[in-house]
Amino acid sequence: MASRRASRSSGRTGAGRGRRRRDPLAIVAQRPIAVSPGVRALRARRGTLLRYRIAVKNTSTAPYRFGKRCAAYVEQLAGSVPRAYVLNCRPAGTIEPGRSLLFEVALPVATATRLGSSELTFQLAPRTFEAPIAQAPVWVAR
Repeated sequence: MASRRASRSSGRTGAGRGRRRRDPLAIVAQRPIAVSPGVRALRARRGTLLRYRIAVKNTSTAPYRFGKRCAAYVEQLAGSVPRAYVLNCRPAGTIEPGRSLLFEVALPVATATRLGSSELTFQLAPRTFEAPIAQAPVWVAR
């Protein structure tokens, strides 16, 4: 249903915000739009796919390699039903300490989604203790 392609990143991220300074997740806006002074958001259209990237950062001091099973994640646009998927981590390889890996993601935006300001939430490995979460503002248009 959605593309989850991995690519390397230096750790620089975009419009997302998280809980701690060394957040392991960030939502990266490919082309954010200004919705008010100082606020930039992802742009979504009803009945289409919201395409964005999630940066998964290795915040440890040791290289990280995904296991045999890729992690599950949940994504949700405010007011919609959360959707669960499995991250396509097989081609990802190893994430070196302090480095990030970008995954391309696409979320269906329902035709009944409320217009205007909304929020995207992405949670990696939702059934783990203190699962990493990232959020970003979204502007929904017709």
